[in-house]
Amino acid sequence: KLDRRRQDLVNMQREEELKNLKSQLNPHFLFNTLNSIYALIAISPTKAQEAVHELSRLLRYVLYDTSATVSLKQELAFIDNYVSLMKLRLSSAIRLNVTLDAGNNETLRVAPLLFITLIENVFKHGIHTPEIPLEISVTAHDNTIECRTSNGLLTSGSQARLPSSTTEDECNSGGIGLSNLHRRLDLIYGRDAQLNITTTDKSYEVCLKIHIRPNL
Repeated sequence: KLDRRRQDLVNMQREEELKNLKSQLNPHFLFNTLNSIYALIAISPTKAQEAVHELSRLLRYVLYDTSATVSLKQELAFIDNYVSLMKLRLSSAIRLNVTLDAGNNETLRVAPLLFITLIENVFKHGIHTPEIPLEISVTAHDNTIECRTSNGLLTSGSQARLPSSTTEDECNSGGIGLSNLHRRLDLIYGRDAQLNITTTDKSYEVCLKIHIRPNL
């Protein structure tokens, strides 16, 4: 009985932490998206109106439609809507390559909003280096979901400015970002999730793989 009680307490603490992490993510996502729309207002009021419409669809998903898990089909639709919103503010000089393909795995259940931090970083940091394309890919095969992103790095002197959860912008908005993602992956998937980040002199590449067990 004591062992069961200890395990129940551990599970309760885990669920509470996951709720807290998600509650942090929602305003962080909204903050970044509103910044994008704010930038559009000065450039194109018409596009800004389109962006507000897209944002309402995104918020419906983020705030109301997500539970502990969603289908991969739902998550890819959300990502597609978010990319459409971000494309409104991209200049014609920036190349964007997007692949969203669930294959035969559309019904896989996955924790929501795991990939959005990586995709946000692509648009946030990659737009400063238009000579390097923005790459976003989310695919699935054999119960494994793979998210790959790549963008250029804005260099200042000899120091490359890397996407990070400790940048000034993110600290001002609650210090979320990659640290939140790392913790959620650890709590939900443990060793079934691998997040690898590779940097070169000019590029920042991320690969996130999640193996979905049948009982999850």
